[in-house]
Amino acid sequence: MACSDRWNCFAHVVLILLCTGSVTLRADETSRETAKPRDAKPVEGRNVEGETGVESSGDEEERKLRRERMLRSASRGLGSTTNLIALPQIQSELMLTAQQARKIQRLVQDISRDTQTLFRGVRNLPPEEQQIRVQELQRQSEVIQIAKQKEIQEVLTPEQKLRLVGISMRMRGPASLLDPEVGDLLQLTDEQREQMIELALTFETRMSALRRPGPSGTTVDIAGALRALREELEQKYLEILTDEQKSRFESSQGEPLEALAVPAQVVPE
Repeated sequence: MACSDRWNCFAHVVLILLCTGSVTLRADETSRETAKPRDAKPVEGRNVEGETGVESSGDEEERKLRRERMLRSASRGLGSTTNLIALPQIQSELMLTAQQARKIQRLVQDISRDTQTLFRGVRNLPPEEQQIRVQELQRQSEVIQIAKQKEIQEVLTPEQKLRLVGISMRMRGPASLLDPEVGDLLQLTDEQREQMIELALTFETRMSALRRPGPSGTTVDIAGALRALREELEQKYLEILTDEQKSRFESSQGEPLEALAVPAQVVPE
C-alpha cells in the first residue's frame, strides 16, 4: 500500500473511532512533557541523537517516559488491534458471530469506562500534582487494558487473530513493528526491538525540532519535511528485519480492505 493511501485510510479510521466513541481524549494526553528537576545532576550516557555525551537525570527520566508513551501508543493506540476490533467494519471483515461481537463490545466498553473513571478529576488538580498523578494513573490504566486485551484475544479464533493483526499492519505500515503483537508474529529479537525503539525516539526528536518556529522570514514545507522523515524512519525499520521477516511482514498483511464504511454484518450462530 502506498504511503499516502495508507495514511488516508488511517485518517478514515481515526474519524470513525472518534465518531463511534471508541476513542476518547484522556487527561493523560494533556501532559506530554515531563519537567526537568532543577537540581538534576549530569550523568554519563547517550543523548537523543545517539551520540555519547552528558545527560542529566531529568533527561533520562523524560526519555523513559517518552519510551513508555511510545510503546503504549504502539500496542493500544490508533490502528492497534485493540482499537480496530471496536469498529463494526473490522468485525464484519473478521466474520465475528453475534456472540463474539457482543462479548467484544462489552470488553471495549469496559476499557473505555474504566479508563475514564481512573482519570476523572485529574484536570482539577494543581499542575504540579497533575503531572505526577497522570503518570501513576497511566500505569494503572495499562494494567486494566492489558487484562481486557487478553480477554478480547480469547474471544477470537486463531484465524481471526491473525487477520486482525494483518489489518493493523497494513493500516500502519512499518510503524506497526513497534507493536509487541506484531513483533511476536515476526519473531523479532530483543535487539531488533530495542533498535527500533531507539530509532523512533531519535526521529521523534527530529520531528519535534521541525515543528518549532524557524527564524523570521523563513519558509519551510513542514508537512513535506515530516512526511519525508516518516518515510525515512519506516525504511530504517525495514532495514532491521531479516529477509525472512520482511517476507512474513508483507504476506501477513493479507488482502486490503475494500472499504471501512460498510455496515457490519455478523455471522449468524
